Amino acid sequence: MVEVQVMDQYGLVVHLQDGTVEYHWDDLSAGSCNGWDVYHTENWHLCDDKDTYIAFGDPLDTGSAQRKESYAINGPTGALNLRAVYRKSKVWEASHDERKPVMHHWLYLDLAEPMRPGAEYRVHLAEGLGVDKCEIGFVYDPITLESPSIKVSHAGYEATAPYKTADIYLWMGDGGGRDFGRLEGAPWHLHDLRTGEIAHSGKLNFRMKATPEPHSGLDLTRSDVWECDFSEFSKPGTYRLVVEGVGASAPFEVTSGVFAEPFRVAMQGMFYQRMGCDEEPGGGYPKARQPLFRQGVDPEGFVVCLSARNMVTGRNPDDREWYAEELTGEIVEATWGGWSDAYDNDQRPVNFVCVFDLLLAYTLNPEAFTDGQLFIPERDNGIPDIVDEALWEIDWWLRMRDQQGGYLTGLTNIVPPETTNYAGAPCAWQGWCVAAGAAMAADCFRLSGHPEQQAKYLQAAIEAYEWAESRKEQMLDVRVNELRGRDLRMTAAAYLYNLTGDVRFERTVIESSEANSHESEIMRLGSWAQQYATVGYLLSPQPIHDRGLQERMIQSILHQARVEHVRPMQASATRSARWTAAWDGVAKTSAEMTLAILAHRWSEDAEERKTFASALHAEAEWTLGRNPLGLVQMTGLTDRAITQPFAPGRRDGAPGLTPGWTPYMCRDGWDNGDDIHRCEWYTNRNYPSDKFVWPEGEHFWNSRYSVPNSEATPQQTFRQKILLYGYLFGVYSQGERD
Repeated sequence: MVEVQVMDQYGLVVHLQDGTVEYHWDDLSAGSCNGWDVYHTENWHLCDDKDTYIAFGDPLDTGSAQRKESYAINGPTGALNLRAVYRKSKVWEASHDERKPVMHHWLYLDLAEPMRPGAEYRVHLAEGLGVDKCEIGFVYDPITLESPSIKVSHAGYEATAPYKTADIYLWMGDGGGRDFGRLEGAPWHLHDLRTGEIAHSGKLNFRMKATPEPHSGLDLTRSDVWECDFSEFSKPGTYRLVVEGVGASAPFEVTSGVFAEPFRVAMQGMFYQRMGCDEEPGGGYPKARQPLFRQGVDPEGFVVCLSARNMVTGRNPDDREWYAEELTGEIVEATWGGWSDAYDNDQRPVNFVCVFDLLLAYTLNPEAFTDGQLFIPERDNGIPDIVDEALWEIDWWLRMRDQQGGYLTGLTNIVPPETTNYAGAPCAWQGWCVAAGAAMAADCFRLSGHPEQQAKYLQAAIEAYEWAESRKEQMLDVRVNELRGRDLRMTAAAYLYNLTGDVRFERTVIESSEANSHESEIMRLGSWAQQYATVGYLLSPQPIHDRGLQERMIQSILHQARVEHVRPMQASATRSARWTAAWDGVAKTSAEMTLAILAHRWSEDAEERKTFASALHAEAEWTLGRNPLGLVQMTGLTDRAITQPFAPGRRDGAPGLTPGWTPYMCRDGWDNGDDIHRCEWYTNRNYPSDKFVWPEGEHFWNSRYSVPNSEATPQQTFRQKILLYGYLFGVYSQGERD
């Protein structure tokens, strides 16, 4: 028995668990896996003592558990009648060694009569169910008893935000979505936990029937959704939301600076993707991943050979042998640094977009970001920490050169104990990428008042720009995800114009921009990404020779945000305003909100600005707990975060998780099949057994072995949250009041 909860005045939830898993392979004191070793954690699948399945007695008799006769619920006036018992069962964790699922069961007891506030009740379960605790008592106190039907942001709510909501919905497995229609218009209250008084009240409103999301077509809730809107409330304090006839939410704060911690934790996740970093990050955190793959340092004998094939147009860097087939004979020095992709060791061009989002967050609110905000080794060097983190990748790009000065395109995925890796050959696309990143960094140093660093990265950007421009194949129409070579060149040119005033760079921006009307697209999934260049030109301190282009850029941002963020939000049961990101069948937790952010920044209409802000807050609330799982969608933030995803903290020499990891939460991963490393092993054991009837928002299992479900990459699931949380942190740290 885990707990008994109230889903509302007419229903209880009995939560049961069949067992648990004791893990060995990241526990320094266990002595298993031949003792902790970085190579064993990279080759975790080879370890013959990864975990132990611990059964809690016999598994639940699920057939008997769904019979009404298996329960007796007694109250002050006698037994309460049961109308029905519904069930959902889910693999939550798993034992790799024994191939055993840790099943969690939720039994929904639908009562024919309501429970009375203040009355004591006892739930009796039949002895034959196999439950260790067959009787549990509670007082039905809707002010203190948490209901899983109430979804709130566990990180809290910004006091002056124009949008603060909680959702009411519950999917009961074979019972479908809970119908709260009888409670429409019911009072709800914010109870101040310090004073015990009611601080604010409202009425429960019906939002929408269970509806597939406008962008993705995915039904996230499989339930009708009701809403408690307390947007007007701004008094700081700690509260519970109490819905009469339902119950209470988890406690949450209404305060200022709510997004500081989500931003910090998400950024810490970027630190733990660093390669080659042997310095302590501070804050009591362990080092970044090991081994360092640093020539002459670790591991012994490590070398990087240069392939004649580039990774921009070449194969996935997992295909090491393909890159090794054609080598130049050159050994590349100083390839350490940068961020890895996922749990792997490869560093591919697509991850570079993270730099642009980090620096975009800084550019939009430079006063908000300072040194000492993050737990990274550079936190006391006088440079804003968010810029320092971006430099870890940029400096790697600048080191990754061949003997002719070409910009290399990444590293393949080396698996210890191998000691030879392969670098992708240089190409113009990479040169444009380096020029764009270095130019953005130089412009950030202009804003932060660091002239030496500004000059250093300006020179690096010009050098990369001229190198790419000199190539026979400039690769302007070659695209990695949305980033074409011409978008990168335009980005570099925009910031180089800011820094130099050289009109040839402005001409490149003008000639490259897709903003040909007031209804153009600044970003188009799968086609182009000009948001970074557009911001650079709009914020330029230099004379502007095409004011018409600036106006078209602003109007296009506003139009596209209205069409692609605000309208979908208004048609979404969950208030989802995010774009359907690339690879949506896998990466369901990306939170692409760039256009809404830029629209909020440039809108001059107070009401519309408030609408854009609402879209940003709605997305942030969803990721921070207002979702079907009721969990924060990354590790390390609050006690309601994910705790057993595949990778974070497994290769740093210390037990336990590292923060800031946002798993994919996909239902159907690559090479799907009935294998513990894939997704169907989990969905095949769930009940209801048809995975298509489950809410898409509940397709997560807290298992470190289901790689497609719980792995992640910075460019797919980290960077969007960093930009969203970072932007909201930035505007509120400067006194935002709309």
